[in-house]
Amino acid sequence: MLKIVLTNVCIDTGLKGGHFFPLIFSGTAMGYALSIPLGMDPVISMSIVTAAFLASIMRKPIAVVLLLMIIFPMNLIPFMLVAAVVACLFRIPEFLDVT
Repeated sequence: MLKIVLTNVCIDTGLKGGHFFPLIFSGTAMGYALSIPLGMDPVISMSIVTAAFLASIMRKPIAVVLLLMIIFPMNLIPFMLVAAVVACLFRIPEFLDVT
């Protein structure tokens, strides 16, 4: 969560480098961390959390899945799509919004 807040601060102060990579990094790290106590497959957990993070910012679930197809296996597309659609239904707090 701290990475997301710091990304917002860096972008507001003129960081060049984009919004998506920090969210992908944070999503994979948090997804991996959540897989351990939940006993899930780490790749599935990372794909779900990363898709939810990106979709909450982008508000375009199909674009999120297409972007994440580069990173995660094709058989996880249904999981990522569901996570992206659900994340689009909820608004994140303003202080976490990096757009």
